[in-house]
Amino acid sequence: MAVPNPAWSGRNKLPVGWLSEQTMRREVSNNVISAQARNAFGTGYIPKSTTFLHTVDQRGLRHESKRLETFADWPQPSPVKPDDLAAAGFFYTGKGDNVQCFICGNVMRHWKEGDDPVLKHFYEFPDCEFMLGYGVGNVPASLALESRQETVPTQESELERLREERMCKICMEEEMEIVFVPCGHFAVCQNCSASLRCCPMCRKNIDGTVRAYMS
Repeated sequence: MAVPNPAWSGRNKLPVGWLSEQTMRREVSNNVISAQARNAFGTGYIPKSTTFLHTVDQRGLRHESKRLETFADWPQPSPVKPDDLAAAGFFYTGKGDNVQCFICGNVMRHWKEGDDPVLKHFYEFPDCEFMLGYGVGNVPASLALESRQETVPTQESELERLREERMCKICMEEEMEIVFVPCGHFAVCQNCSASLRCCPMCRKNIDGTVRAYMS
């Protein structure tokens, strides 16, 4: 419901009680959104708010073993295993096959046969700090690490390859940002593009550039 513009008093102040009324409406709106999200994703879903990481800490979800415990009611049969989902940073929200990342807070569902939770997490949410390898306080389960000692190096090398694909083909330090016109090649960062007169991929003359952003 739209909030009417307040009438200003002679001293250019908002009417008494107006600010608290807006705060109350905002809190009610947030509660409605949280209730709708929990209805869609499950009662274990954590709303992405200022208390998200605090709630993660309270529930101990930085520990892979704690995330694994949330999969007690994981639907069977399922094309993906709870161990793999927990290792990829997910905990179960308690509804359908909805899982949520303990760092970025994003929800994934509709898992199919052959899905790799780690790679799918990286493809869908490439800005997730857990997927980018930042120190986010994750505590791996030692048993899970031992059982996946052969597959983890493969996943890590695949993630490293994906990161390299995003890097400038000249300096290999910054992410690609520039698309060349007219050839359309997307291969270099903004700094390296400034000194180029022809595309390093096809050697065609560069008539112009367009800055692009990777999500």
